[in-house]
Amino acid sequence: MAGQSTDAVTDPGTMPPERGLQALADAISCGCRPYRLRAYALGIVAGILVGGIPTAIATTVVILALSLAGLAIDPAVPWDEVIWSVAFAVAFAAVGAWAVVRWLPHDFKAATETYLWLASRAEEHWRDQFGGTPVTRTSAAMRGFLDSTPATPEAAYQRSGLYLALGDMEAARRQSELMAVDTAVELFQRDAMDWLLDFVAGEDHPLDRLRAAAAAIDDPADRLESDVEVALSEARVALARGVDWMTPAGALRHRLGDEPSRLIWRLGWGPAFRTMLSAATIGVVLFWIVRSIS
Repeated sequence: MAGQSTDAVTDPGTMPPERGLQALADAISCGCRPYRLRAYALGIVAGILVGGIPTAIATTVVILALSLAGLAIDPAVPWDEVIWSVAFAVAFAAVGAWAVVRWLPHDFKAATETYLWLASRAEEHWRDQFGGTPVTRTSAAMRGFLDSTPATPEAAYQRSGLYLALGDMEAARRQSELMAVDTAVELFQRDAMDWLLDFVAGEDHPLDRLRAAAAAIDDPADRLESDVEVALSEARVALARGVDWMTPAGALRHRLGDEPSRLIWRLGWGPAFRTMLSAATIGVVLFWIVRSIS
């Protein structure tokens, strides 16, 4: 029988934000803000340079070529300025998005890439276990999944995490108690979930038990994933205490190869490019409206 998500739920707002499940993600998002502003500035410079010099030269060459070919251009149509505007918007968005992803301090970038790497692993495990069931990203989707998925030892790890995300600590602990512990990986997952539940509740337990559980895992890939989770747990503690969390979060980045760099590019550049292109388009449209009025 499926566990029901209609249990009494603790208001997530009562949890200290620095101990919340999303605290690391929020810290990364907050840490990105000054670099986004820097990226916007770099994008403006790039847009002016690309939209001003190379595009002006290109349009001049096109005008000359058309003139030599005997083709007249309607002087009432400022097509060259339209091309400059498009070039500015595209250059602004492309260079700015590149800066958002690549032009980051080493410690911050390492921490961000490590976090994304572990998150991508969690999503892979979800797909392996639940097939075509989409990864839940909203409260409504989480509750729907909890209502429709049986409370089995195999699903207890994910169900415990979802209840924690919803703020229902009691239900999360009940699910943790159901988790299978037949393998070294399962033992680590249960210990890691119990540690996280206690941490969110305000307790700072030593990480020695988690480190020992990770060390008992024989498979190199599973061991690496567990080691990274311990490192991010250490970062959670540091963040809650208001000290440097980036160093522990990125301490194992050197063991993860090139995949995290590809992840941050795939997950970061596209959304940043679309956002900046939209902003540039709005700016260009406003420029043309003001220009036509004046």
